[in-house]
Amino acid sequence: MPALLALVVVASGCTLAAPPVEQTSEAVPTTAPDASSGTVTVAVDDLGQGFNPHLLADLSPVATAVSDLVLPSVFRPSSDGTPRLDTSVAVSARVTATAPFTVTYVLRNAAQWSDGAPIAAEDFRYLWEQMTTQPGVVDPAGYSLVDDVSSSAGGKTVTVRFSAAYPAWPQLFAGLLPSHVLKDAPGGFTGALDDAITFSGSRYAVASVDTDRGEILLQRNDRFWDRPPALDEILLRRSSSAAQTAESLRTDDAQLAIVSADPASTAQLRAVPGIGTQVLPLASVVQVAVRTTSPSLTSAPARRGILGLLDRDVLTTIGTGGASSALVARAQLLAPSQPGYTGTEPPRPTVVQARELLAQAGYRYSDGRFLDGSTPLVLVVGSDQRDPVAGAVAQAAADELVVAGVTATATPMPAGELYAGAGAPDLVVGRVAVGGDLATSMTSRFACAPGVAGSAVTSDPPAPTRPAPTSPASTSPAPTSGSTPTAGGNVSGLCDASVQEPLRAALTGTRDAGEVAAELEPLLWEQGAVLPLYQDSALLSVRSTLQGVDTAPDLTEGPLAGADGWTRERP
Repeated sequence: MPALLALVVVASGCTLAAPPVEQTSEAVPTTAPDASSGTVTVAVDDLGQGFNPHLLADLSPVATAVSDLVLPSVFRPSSDGTPRLDTSVAVSARVTATAPFTVTYVLRNAAQWSDGAPIAAEDFRYLWEQMTTQPGVVDPAGYSLVDDVSSSAGGKTVTVRFSAAYPAWPQLFAGLLPSHVLKDAPGGFTGALDDAITFSGSRYAVASVDTDRGEILLQRNDRFWDRPPALDEILLRRSSSAAQTAESLRTDDAQLAIVSADPASTAQLRAVPGIGTQVLPLASVVQVAVRTTSPSLTSAPARRGILGLLDRDVLTTIGTGGASSALVARAQLLAPSQPGYTGTEPPRPTVVQARELLAQAGYRYSDGRFLDGSTPLVLVVGSDQRDPVAGAVAQAAADELVVAGVTATATPMPAGELYAGAGAPDLVVGRVAVGGDLATSMTSRFACAPGVAGSAVTSDPPAPTRPAPTSPASTSPAPTSGSTPTAGGNVSGLCDASVQEPLRAALTGTRDAGEVAAELEPLLWEQGAVLPLYQDSALLSVRSTLQGVDTAPDLTEGPLAGADGWTRERP
């Protein structure tokens, strides 16, 4: 049930204009925490897979909560979703030139990491470099427009030059990371935050992570330079069952819960006296992405045929635990809870139609199996080995393909392999981020890599030549050396010239993003690169003694974003 740190919501489907940002004082507030200080315990299903808010593999409610409270962001959403300058980080941020498009950030002199190092231009540059070079990242399209990040005033003035106008620039540089820590850390950007965030640049710091007990303890960051939060501590604690969660809330052992909205949890928590509950949409969609660079799936008919063999209702039931409130996703670019969403999915192919599509791509159905000549069609369905929900959906998808006549296996694997180019699986079950700037989101998910124009892919291309697998149990061959490189957020690898120009126009603000999305929906379904399943959701339960919780938070932040202002009534 992930969420993430994209910081701009587009209610109308249009790209954001640059907001006016005024200079603010460098004076540091000295207001002390009030008498409501103490500890709030939050019950959760699990601690997530990792803590890097910029990685698709790490998307989860816990990762969002921790990164929101621990990492600095130049902008954060206001109550209506528009970007608001976080004045604890920056004195100002504004467009200072249009040719070339340039944004200048003036950072607070006092802003620092928990080890005393300043939050500075090198952290901006590090994030830009990682977002444009790493696979499986969240919404990198805006970063791909950046030409340079330069420093002045001792690193406290950051000048970002773009190759084109980018109206949604406030979305950038959220969840900043300390370059001086990560650039030489084992695992670096993609692995150093797998187990914890060991640094802080905001109001809270991670005091401990106990995976055996299932607890993450956040405490006030003693080096934070601005107004301190009211609460001393926030404890995120794993709950083993709906009954345990209900008992914790009933006895005030926990004051808030963010858990699965499955029928058992929903029924038990709604029965607890003094508890308010509601289903909360999260900023991610679970999908099946088809690797367009897989030698077996380079043709659109082959991909549509394979996806046509999947029963998305079964996969959704498995992924959501049968939640009646499941937000079934039937569009490529907008999630069900987003304004402007409408289902655009064409009718699912029948079994006969799916076989015909695969026949167009050169696959023969004989004796209950799909064959390429005399060789069985072999596909691997990959998922993150740390994500049991994605793993269960991937196994079900592989089982459905086997029943339909495809030699398919489900393979959990490290995230680095799952989202890498060469050697990646044929299909990927995972999450994609939603809720931020629409133009940025759709360009991140379907754009070619920078500098690649894309190839026009027709709906009925000639059947590709595929190397024969060595055995029915083998994985699909790695893409050939001529495979087209794709952008870091483009899981399917689709690189189609017909969608590149509209995406670029939306990203740079020369076309309305909502109009472009409506134009691209049928084209994307025709390509068969992605089958959206459902939008993640959570059941939010709050004791009446906990005040200040936003029960209708911005989609991209989650309910813990305002935790620094919570107050708790004592029993």
